[in-house]
Amino acid sequence: MVSYISLYSVKIPADKRKLALVVALVVVSIICLPILFSRAFKSAPPSKIQKVFFLKSAKLEAVEREPINITPLEVVSKTLSMGPTKEEKELGYYTEIPKQAKIVNVTKRDRLAIVDFNSALENYGGGATRVQGLIGQIVYSFTELPGIDEVKITINGKDEVILGGEGYSIDKPLSRRDITL
Repeated sequence: MVSYISLYSVKIPADKRKLALVVALVVVSIICLPILFSRAFKSAPPSKIQKVFFLKSAKLEAVEREPINITPLEVVSKTLSMGPTKEEKELGYYTEIPKQAKIVNVTKRDRLAIVDFNSALENYGGGATRVQGLIGQIVYSFTELPGIDEVKITINGKDEVILGGEGYSIDKPLSRRDITL
């Protein structure tokens, strides 16, 4: 005698019930497991490498930084404030930004980055070429970011900045065209 079970008004012989369950589990596994595992092991999207500029042989040269849990704007700010790594220094990279000078705040308005330094930048005593290197590092690094074409350098929020022994005045936003290195 063959017994039947009712499943949604379809009669399935009891001896085929196990086979039907196994097939159903296999189908569900084939469909669901890749979805579950892809979500569980999904890696973060690849981070975009950010270029930051230092000097090497008196020319602006880019180094690369990978943003890890920080924005590209923060990568540029922190990297410029910290200077080149030990390895980069061994390769000849250097910075004209004084060690005590730190970026206090960066604001993006339209296509302009406003980079506010502490007062240590004001005490910079380099000549015109060194000041151009310092400004070049800042302008090139921030304008490397998508959507930024110009950089306004301020010190403690003051719009007019005078740098170096020769009194280099910065009173307007600067673009790469303004850098003469």
